[in-house]
Amino acid sequence: MDTPLHLVAEGKVFLDSALANQLLGESDQTDDSDQPLISLTDTVALVADDDEYFRMAVVTILQDEFGFNDVLEASNLDQAKQLMDVYKQIDLALFDLSMPGMFGASSLQGLRLEHPQVRKMAVVSASRNRNDVLEALASGTYGYVEKSEGVSELKYALTQIMKGRVYAPALLHEPPESPEQPILFAVDGSSRIEKPRNPEQVAEASRYVPEHAPEDIDLDAIPELSPRQRKVLELLVQGMSNKEIARELDLGVGTVKVHITALFAKLGVSNRTSAVAVGARLL
Repeated sequence: MDTPLHLVAEGKVFLDSALANQLLGESDQTDDSDQPLISLTDTVALVADDDEYFRMAVVTILQDEFGFNDVLEASNLDQAKQLMDVYKQIDLALFDLSMPGMFGASSLQGLRLEHPQVRKMAVVSASRNRNDVLEALASGTYGYVEKSEGVSELKYALTQIMKGRVYAPALLHEPPESPEQPILFAVDGSSRIEKPRNPEQVAEASRYVPEHAPEDIDLDAIPELSPRQRKVLELLVQGMSNKEIARELDLGVGTVKVHITALFAKLGVSNRTSAVAVGARLL
């Protein structure tokens, strides 16, 4: 029973409502602008990494866990570009930042502009440089996965990316290692390097703020929280861990940590205990 609906039933592919209606015979018209997240036929992925054994592992995951029909492999950027030039559509492309030909995350925006037929690009890299992460996300990729997170987190990240969500790694929650390191600012796809002149500037740039006593914080001065931030704060106050919050909200752990970092900045705190203290007063 190798039919498209069979693949959907097994959870091997994801599709949008318009295509679902078409498959079920509820619509005879197709809107070219409303394409499914992943095509039901000729699904193609690209894995670009100079580590042959890592590529083999990812190829197996994409084929066995996500049902891709064809997974292309490239060991450098030139090979990846050649493959992208040949294929009219690639549903998912995963790039390593350190393979030959790549100039870090700065190469990603050019790839997106040159190859619009690639529906989703993401990074799977060993780099823990927060500048790489921020620049990769700013370039329009669907996620940044650290290789050190392991197979389980990689599968979870890919699941979120397939659903059209952006996966952010946990390291964005961490403060910068040294205030002397330059911070990368990306605006409208462009970027520049600036060196903060004081700790407050470092805190603002990295979304990590100096500690204040919770009782000294003026609740009226706290910026308005988004609905998602308010929900995360409620769960924090309830004592949930990051993993529990992720399960409750159907988010990646890294994404939860990004929300928590944003909460720290808005609440004027730098740790969970203070955030809970302020949150209990605010909610």
